[in-house]
Amino acid sequence: MKPVKSSLTRKQANQLCKTVGQMLVAELATTNVKGKADKLVAEYVKANKLDADPQELSRSLRWSVKVTLS
Repeated sequence: MKPVKSSLTRKQANQLCKTVGQMLVAELATTNVKGKADKLVAEYVKANKLDADPQELSRSLRWSVKVTLS
C-alpha cells in the first residue's frame, strides 16, 4: 500500500474547496434543499416575530450562500 500524503498544498486545498463549494451550490438549488431552507427561514421569521418576507429573505440567503461558495 502506498503512503498517503498527510497534507495538501495550498493549490490543492483551494481546488478542493472550490469543488466542494460548487457541489454545495448545486445541491442548494435542488427542490428538496430549497424547500427545507424556505421552511427553516419561515419558521425563524415567525418564531422571532420579524417584519420580513420569508420568501424574499430565503432568496437573499440562498444568493449570499451561492456567492460565498462560488
